[in-house]
Amino acid sequence: MTIFALGECREHWKLVALQDLCTFRHGGTPSKANADYWKGTIPWISPKDMGTDSVANAQDRITIDAVKNSSASLVPADTVLVVVRSGILARRFPVAVIEDHVTFNQDIKAILPDPEKLNSEFLRYVLKFLEGKVIDEGVKRGATVHSIRSGFIESLEIPLPSLPEQQRIAQALKTKLAAVEQARRASVARLEAVRTLPAAYLRELFESEEALEWPEFSLGDLARIVQNGIYKKAEFYGSGEPFIRMYNVDNATWRLNQNALASVVLADDEKEKFRLDARDLLVSRVNSYEQIGKSAIVSNAEEGYFFENMLIRLRLVPEADPLFMVQQLATRGVRDALRGVAKRAIGQVSVNSSDLRNLKVRLPDIKRQRDIALMLDARIDSATSLRALVSEELSGLGDIPCALLRQAFSGAL
Repeated sequence: MTIFALGECREHWKLVALQDLCTFRHGGTPSKANADYWKGTIPWISPKDMGTDSVANAQDRITIDAVKNSSASLVPADTVLVVVRSGILARRFPVAVIEDHVTFNQDIKAILPDPEKLNSEFLRYVLKFLEGKVIDEGVKRGATVHSIRSGFIESLEIPLPSLPEQQRIAQALKTKLAAVEQARRASVARLEAVRTLPAAYLRELFESEEALEWPEFSLGDLARIVQNGIYKKAEFYGSGEPFIRMYNVDNATWRLNQNALASVVLADDEKEKFRLDARDLLVSRVNSYEQIGKSAIVSNAEEGYFFENMLIRLRLVPEADPLFMVQQLATRGVRDALRGVAKRAIGQVSVNSSDLRNLKVRLPDIKRQRDIALMLDARIDSATSLRALVSEELSGLGDIPCALLRQAFSGAL
């Protein structure tokens, strides 16, 4: 089966079917009824042990008697293992070269290259290069479990340079991909560090010695309006007025987003009652335990929108700055206090207007509130921009392995 198109690889590289270069072995499972079979030292690999391009430490190990008395195969180092039956085949084609003798189950196929014709590491990279096409053309999809069609792997045609050239390409790819992986891990670490910045900024201000001196209030004493949103049946959705739902309250910031913004038909009296003003606050009253109480401030862009009953609207007195308040509502102490009074149901928790009114917050004078709020907002905006840059960097690094594989099999590496 030819998957490489003409011009994709060097002209002097032949395309050869794997069945002419390798032998294949199927896996099996020793009897679970014999507990002694599962007390050995020989790794028994299943799809859960297969990483992107390596085998993790096997969760199960069997004895040599288990191998002798079952359909399990024992294969040597430098064998290539591929997953041929698993739900993961909808998006990935796991391939690995093993470093020692292992056995494996029936959801995996072993490919043993002829060492005089084909290098195992080279084959691994070829198969990873072909991952998309194997998934698109070779996978037979089931409801939850997918499988590679019988004979598909065996009939795959791959480019075959000389053995020294295979070894050179495999070593070059190994070196370059290791450098990419090192950079990816560093980028992941930076992204995780950036993600912690907003919470760190909030702790720095709201858990400071200064903050402990601010007067304490019940939130109800600072709110002119504490109001649940409106419930509308499904038939009212799809047209009408822009409608804020709990999904539009971001987890990481106190901004509203307009992702998948709903629209709903409202009567005139409902419009009058549930119309949002800029600087209103919206608090999630029904959510997961982790997300209960997440809050956002209504900006000028959302003024005139309406809000659902999963949210509570707060409109504050002039002595309380809305931006400062929504920032305080995002702090660990306030969120923990809300979780402490939340009512549990199946899969979610809830708070009500009374819970919110009784919530304790601390406020300095209005000028200090505004100074803190603007400073925090600027710092969070900078962290958000930095997070976007690091995410873009990480995405770019994710594209490099495919580009290196393309170079390798076009003869450009």
